[in-house]
Amino acid sequence: MIVRITRGSGMTGLVTYLAGPGKRNEHSDPHLVAGDGAVLAWWDDAQLNRPAAAGVAAHLDEPRRVTGTEVAGGHVWHTSLALPAADRRLSDEKWAAITAEFVAAMGFTDAGGRAPCRWAAVRHGVSAGGNDHVQVVVSLVRDDGTKADTWRDYARASAAAAELEVRYGLTVIESRSLGRGSAGVTGAEHNKAARLGQPEPARAGVARTVRAVAAASRDEAGFVGAVRDAGLLVRPRYATGGTAAVVGYSVAARPVAGEPVVWFGGGRLDRDLTLPRLREAWPQAGEQTADVVAAWAGRVSRPESEPVAAAGIAGVAAPVGAGERGSPEFPVPEGGPGRRRTRSGRPPGRF
Repeated sequence: MIVRITRGSGMTGLVTYLAGPGKRNEHSDPHLVAGDGAVLAWWDDAQLNRPAAAGVAAHLDEPRRVTGTEVAGGHVWHTSLALPAADRRLSDEKWAAITAEFVAAMGFTDAGGRAPCRWAAVRHGVSAGGNDHVQVVVSLVRDDGTKADTWRDYARASAAAAELEVRYGLTVIESRSLGRGSAGVTGAEHNKAARLGQPEPARAGVARTVRAVAAASRDEAGFVGAVRDAGLLVRPRYATGGTAAVVGYSVAARPVAGEPVVWFGGGRLDRDLTLPRLREAWPQAGEQTADVVAAWAGRVSRPESEPVAAAGIAGVAAPVGAGERGSPEFPVPEGGPGRRRTRSGRPPGRF
């Protein structure tokens, strides 16, 4: 399973977006498949309309409103669990079991005598790219007003996903099976992340974003445009002797003020993220068409390709190294969570 985590502060905006048509009408039949006891008691698995979504969001947000507890970085914890397009499609019942086990593994339930977090899992159809997926929304303020622990949440989520992949006979993500989820991250990178107040090193966030974009892209030109749309900087590596053939790439998070740009080659992110390996998944792999070369050179704004949000990857967040977190699954309307940056690097305003 491909796991994509984002954080924000607009519960109502997120849940109503997940229940809506999506940015490009890619959502179909949005409905609940799982959640805490009250969610399942008050709302059934019928199609989740806007009023019902607002009610679910109010329920999830109630402990924060009542106790006044605020969580640095946002109290809305959102992830998608997405299957590769080649994997089988699961029933609602199977997704319900998987999400319940996943939430428990993340420590968001009442196990160990702690007050539970409120949560809900929304399913809105198979993406245009063929990815079966589910969205999980959790309030990080527990029922008693205490805060849920999100330390190393991606590593914990990856470990939980690995167990679920085996238990339910799903495709095992290669980098996880090889123990390479955070390969190459040095102690200095961890120290830098701590100094900047970031929850993980930039390399880990960049690798996760690139992998999610690659899984959602229909072709190489679409991949390049989607990486840029996700807020990353990307540059090609050309074959010796000209700019007619791209043989590799480097990618970087937008730095926080005063910090230099740090570039990572695909192979430094993970061995399955090199350009030759990525090309294996796309039609006409490695063919240097004019569109592909133009996309790498930045001469096109966005080739026709599968939008990341439509591919069921829960959107691609602004990379952790950018100092901000956000997601296409977090809606654009006023009041939604997070901030994003335009390609110029300037924030366009609150979502």
